[in-house]
Amino acid sequence: MKSFKVIILACAIAAIVAGTALAGGQPWNYYEDGQKLMNQGKWDRAIDEFKAAVSLDFKDRKNLRTYGMNFVEYFPHREMGICFYNLGDMINARRELDLSNAYIGTGRARDYLDKIGKGVAPANARCSPRKRTRR
Repeated sequence: MKSFKVIILACAIAAIVAGTALAGGQPWNYYEDGQKLMNQGKWDRAIDEFKAAVSLDFKDRKNLRTYGMNFVEYFPHREMGICFYNLGDMINARRELDLSNAYIGTGRARDYLDKIGKGVAPANARCSPRKRTRR
């Protein structure tokens, strides 16, 4: 019985490792996917990708090393804040933008924080499906 549990545990670990390898498993892959979804206006799905990126590498930075001497800009908190802004969720937008600025300030983050501070709503704000509940 004990060996059966060990086999099940080993299979579960192998499935997790395989799933991570197939998904890219690197923060910059999730970050780039999130940016593509942002460009398509798919704010909710982009947030999910940025959250996956943050779960692997939390800190916003100007240069994230990918492979060898390759670097990419990496601002998942800023981009998540912009997504929340476009969904009309100003509380989460401010939180993520403030966090991004705490790591490294960017003009883009400051612009969106100014919009929030002035009460400027996005052109096509809508409620996030995460907040909708049916009763």
